[in-house]
Amino acid sequence: MVGAVDGVQKVALLGRAEAHRDLLLISVIAGCVKNEELVAPREEMLAVVCSELDAGVVRAKAPHLPILALPETTPWGLAAAADDWTDHTRRTLELRAIASAPVRTGQVLMVDGPLPHESDRKDAVGIVKEALDTPWLTDPTHLPTDAGSRSPAFRIPASRTDERSKVSALVRLHTAGAAQSWGHGLIRVEVYEDGAVTIDQAAALAVRHRGTPAYGDSRWLIQPRPLFECEQVLKHFPLIVDILAKSR
Repeated sequence: MVGAVDGVQKVALLGRAEAHRDLLLISVIAGCVKNEELVAPREEMLAVVCSELDAGVVRAKAPHLPILALPETTPWGLAAAADDWTDHTRRTLELRAIASAPVRTGQVLMVDGPLPHESDRKDAVGIVKEALDTPWLTDPTHLPTDAGSRSPAFRIPASRTDERSKVSALVRLHTAGAAQSWGHGLIRVEVYEDGAVTIDQAAALAVRHRGTPAYGDSRWLIQPRPLFECEQVLKHFPLIVDILAKSR
């Protein structure tokens, strides 16, 4: 495996303007990690996110910080818009991280979440931890029960001509006994239909790297270890702490 790609965000509350509008310092980082080391330059974005009504206050107090002034003027509208910007930015940076990750013959790239339709990689495997919300499970009797087993594969067709179709399957990372819920240890894996990785290879990759409680990951039942390690590496960049220290 060439590595695992994920993205994280960090949010710090710098203060509040009038009418309870937040002034948020948000950093978003994505990267490819293998063996707890970055294997490609990380992608990052940093901005003070605020209402356009408060941009002048931010510029006066922290002129060296990039500012994203949103048109929302209510605290609830601003909060929702800030979340939307963070989600969009994370997806954008993750796509860049996927593109810049190493390519090695015969090795695959593990990606957190669904595979982006925009990528042209042939070696990517998507790990979708929210398997319980899948709309494609039409027959629950096909759910895998034992660790290492998978459901029949199903196709996720492209919705536009410039997108790529995918093949997916539900994979049981840990056996679901009588005392466990039907979603115990259940994830979904994806590969590109025109890619170089088969759905069997994707399922085997997820099972081979499945988590255990010893890793200290609260989501070990549904998160392969490389994704946990990627998160930990990205989360430990002290970007916000450094910027805050300089702005005070």
